Amino acid sequence: MTTIPPVRDSNSSLKTQLASSSNVAYPKDLTFEDWHQRLLKDVPLDPELGVFCVEVSGPYPVYIRVGNTHLDGLDFNDPVGGLRSMARRQQMHYPGDDLKVLAEFVPLHWSLEEGFHRLGEFLACLGQMEVPFERWGQLDILLPDIELPYDTMSPPLLPLDSFSNLKLIWRGHRKQLLVSWLPFTPNLLRTLTVLDIQCDVSLQDCCHMLYYGESLVEFTLRIIQRSLASENILDFVSPPGCVTRPLEYLCLVSDDDITPLLSLFHFPFLQQIHFTLGHPTFSTFSDWTIWKTLKRVFLKTYRITPSAISWIKSQCDPAADCNFPSKIRPAKGASSFLNSPYTGSKAPFLGSSRDEHGPYYQKA
Repeated sequence: MTTIPPVRDSNSSLKTQLASSSNVAYPKDLTFEDWHQRLLKDVPLDPELGVFCVEVSGPYPVYIRVGNTHLDGLDFNDPVGGLRSMARRQQMHYPGDDLKVLAEFVPLHWSLEEGFHRLGEFLACLGQMEVPFERWGQLDILLPDIELPYDTMSPPLLPLDSFSNLKLIWRGHRKQLLVSWLPFTPNLLRTLTVLDIQCDVSLQDCCHMLYYGESLVEFTLRIIQRSLASENILDFVSPPGCVTRPLEYLCLVSDDDITPLLSLFHFPFLQQIHFTLGHPTFSTFSDWTIWKTLKRVFLKTYRITPSAISWIKSQCDPAADCNFPSKIRPAKGASSFLNSPYTGSKAPFLGSSRDEHGPYYQKA
């Protein structure tokens, strides 16, 4: 069996601290007035509109945008009151649904560190004052693809073990997977049922998410980069044997050979894969053991032979829907291929990936 060797961890002390952290930054007895004062302290104004550069709208999802505003915000003068109003409207209009939240940081009119931190505070207020974190059904976090400064010595702003069956859709710089008010600790990953990540990571980081995502039924990651093999963000050491996970859907975009990853896990309920592979020397799929349960296969790679396609189809259910996009010959190699539209980390934010027709929600 191919294994992924342990890698020297330059962030081990930080990871140990986060893994053992159970307290959040704010006491539960804060009043709405306390939060109101805290969240609006030193908020900069939009230089063109002359209003707070925080926007809250909704109600489905509750949309929090920090650092820039649109003209359609609920109330520029009181975004904290707007947060309470939107949460209550969503619960009133969709009483049977768990809370759905979209949080975005646009570093236009706010410093990177303060704006990023304040976005986490707005989420903390929402979970402590209006809708408990265990009733959150979906959280979308959109961050800029730049490394954001953050004080890692402070407690997390959100409780990492209080979510329940959360669907997390996340876009940002890979350093924020750890250096954030919502770090990807084992405690957080264990609470997730759907995880959709859009950032460049190493194969080992991907293995970390799958290993601790014990309840994941859908997992999407764009992109696994071969060049990051020695620059892992998350801490992972290969288990002694194959680990079973309940995945039903697996979507990977990878510039690295994913065979080591697939060798570490057993997916007895896997029904659908959506793979875009740019590893230039990968020519055989016979080492994979995922085929028997698949009902839908999408495999996009520029080095696959007709005989390989025939072999894969013979391994799947005869009724399986198999799609192998043809005539892929990128002039600039695997890197150009992986960063094509709707494939790479620079692609538009697509939301959950089972819906092949695009985003379930996309704010203009």
